[in-house]
Amino acid sequence: MAGEDKNQPKIRNIIFDWSGTISDDFGILYEIVMELFDMKGAKRVSRETFLRSYSLPYMVSINQFIDIGKDEWDALFREAWHKKGFPKPFPGAEDTLDWLKSKGVTMAVLTSHPESFIRREMKKYFGEKEFFKEVFAGAYDKKDHIRGAIAKLGFAPQETAFVGDTVHDIETGKHAGVITAAVLSGYNTEEALRAAEPDVVLGSIAELKRII
Repeated sequence: MAGEDKNQPKIRNIIFDWSGTISDDFGILYEIVMELFDMKGAKRVSRETFLRSYSLPYMVSINQFIDIGKDEWDALFREAWHKKGFPKPFPGAEDTLDWLKSKGVTMAVLTSHPESFIRREMKKYFGEKEFFKEVFAGAYDKKDHIRGAIAKLGFAPQETAFVGDTVHDIETGKHAGVITAAVLSGYNTEEALRAAEPDVVLGSIAELKRII
C-alpha cells in the first residue's frame, strides 16, 4: 500500500528528482520520443511498453529501440521539448513544497532534466517562490552526482531523503546512504519500485506529510 514504510527516521533534508516526481511530464516525453522515432525511421511502441522498459540513464531506454548517439538524441530532444510547451506539476506539489518549507525542511533537486527546462518550468509552476537550496540538473547518471551534491549542501545522510519515481533513483539514494522514498506517480511501475526495496513507498509527494 502506498504510504507504507519500514521506519520513520527524522528527515530534515529532501533531495527531489524532478520528472515524474514533481513534474507530470511523462505524457509529453512519450509524445516527443515517438515523434523522434518516426523521424529516425524507428517503430513506435505503446505507452505501456515504453513505461515498462524505461530506465536511467535514459539512453539505456532509448537504445533498446533505436540506434542513436547521445549527443544527437539530446539535440533533437531539446529542440522538440521547447516546441511542446509546458508539462504541469502533479496535483498538490506546490502545497506540499510550501508545507515542507514551513516545517523547516531544506530541499534540493537532482535530475537528469536539462537545467534550461528546469528553470523555465519552476518559473511557470511556482513563480517567484524559492523552494530549493540548490538545483543539480543535467545529471546523466545520478549516482555520479549525489554524493557531491550532499557534500555541497552540507546534508547529513541519515537526515536526508532522496525522493524519486524510478529504480535508478532508489539505487542512487542507496549509493549515497540516504533514506530512499519511491513515488508511484512517474516513470516506473509499482512492481519495479517495490523490488528495488526503498525505505518508503508513497503514492505521490503529497504523502510526504505522513513521514515528516
